Formats: sequence, C-alpha cells, structure tokens
Amino acid sequence: MITSSWLTKAHLLSGCADGAQNQDQWAICWTTFTAELNEGTDVLESVLWDAEGQKLSGPAWVGFVVSEVKTRVSAEGMYMTKMEEHSNAWELALKEKDFSLVDKLYHPNYRGTDNLFGVEMNLENDKSTLLDYITMVLIGPSLNIYENEEQLYYEQYHRYKDSDIFMLAKHTFSYESKNIISRDIVFEELNYDPSEGQDWNWEDYE
Repeated sequence: MITSSWLTKAHLLSGCADGAQNQDQWAICWTTFTAELNEGTDVLESVLWDAEGQKLSGPAWVGFVVSEVKTRVSAEGMYMTKMEEHSNAWELALKEKDFSLVDKLYHPNYRGTDNLFGVEMNLENDKSTLLDYITMVLIGPSLNIYENEEQLYYEQYHRYKDSDIFMLAKHTFSYESKNIISRDIVFEELNYDPSEGQDWNWEDYE
C-alpha cells in the first residue's frame, strides 16, 4: 500500500537526488531514504527488482530508480515536504513582506541560534535579521538532506553580493506539535564557487 507518508519520503528522495552536487551527497540521500521507504510497503522492493531484472548498474541504475519513484509519486499525488513548506513561507515573507505563513510554522516558544551572529533569536529577531541579511547576500539553491516528523535538515549555498565569498549554510530545525520549536544554522566558508559546473547560476537568485 502506498501511503501519504511513503509518498512524502519518495518525493524527498527524488528531490534530494536531483539536488545532489556530487556522489557523496547522492550517497547520503540514498542511504537515508531507502531504509525509510522500505518500511511498511513493498513498493520500493518492486522498483529494485525491476532494476535488477533489467540488469542495470551505476548511473543507469540510479536514474531508473529515481525515475520510478517520481512516477509513482506523480501517479498518487504530490505532498508538500517540510522544506517546501518552509521555503514557500519565507519566499512570500521576503518578496512580499507577508509573514502570515511564517507565523503559522513556528511554535510560540521558538528560539534560534547560529555561528554567524552568535546570539539566541526569537522569531521576530529572525524576521528583521533575515531582511537585512538578504540585502548583502544572495541565497542560492537548497538541498534537502533529511526530514521526519520531528526534524528538518537542509543545506543551502550563499554568496555575498559585493564579493566572491561563498558559504554553505547547514540548517537544522526541530519540531514540536508540527511547529518549529528551535533551529540552528552552521555557516561554513567555501574556497570555491559552488555554481561552477552545475546547471544553475547566481543570476537565477538575484
């Protein structure tokens, strides 16, 4: 039986695989989600048997499995992931100054920390800080690494607008009663441009 939970996890696998920048990131996607997709359903097992029957290996095997997952998700209907929900809410807030969706996502006792600003923040602090931050920094693509009922973890590329300084922001959110109760962001400076050799560029995010 294909459940809504399975569909959500399958959608995560296909999105994670599409966003993977290298083999290590793909391995994280695959290791994380195959175990979860295989719980309570024989659907993934069927996909893997089909791949084996066609004697696929390497990139062809990966492409087939991801394609089949996407097909089954599309056939059964799409479900919004936590990262999609989070991204959509903040996109509306940053573009339109409309925080209605953001406010619905966060727990009243929410607190956030990071290693860039170095202080604990509540939601109102987050709003004003991020509005100031995007005047200086371009926020690039995100890679959803993991999520479940209690946690969301994704990585995101940033670039300063007035210089070639690039960062990887690692976001971890914890949930309580379906609302974000805490978040931690670790910023790591990169010594390369993460858009090089990829199918996206920074102009897409200006």
